[in-house]
Amino acid sequence: MTAAGEKNILAHSGEFVSRKHDCVKPEFPMCLAVPMKVLRINENRAVVEDHGIEIEAGTVLCPDVKVDDMVLVHAGFIIEKLDLDEARAIEEAWEEYYRTPEA
Repeated sequence: MTAAGEKNILAHSGEFVSRKHDCVKPEFPMCLAVPMKVLRINENRAVVEDHGIEIEAGTVLCPDVKVDDMVLVHAGFIIEKLDLDEARAIEEAWEEYYRTPEA
């Protein structure tokens, strides 16, 4: 289920998720990294969450992640650990992006 005005999209994992986690505006034809919180880790995969949406992400590029870490996820992989200030700044930029009306 998605919020009003959001579209479901097919994620890299083959599951449908909210557009909040992928770039679907035609003027930005690329995927961007998203800050997410690590909930669980199983070998080289982690379950990460943002705004109630959970996905699996690979940890091979950042093997020292721990539960409760804030991380940057891109193309199905954790690419960087974030401190809380970095994570908040990125999340604020995303929120501003989604408040911007589409043309």
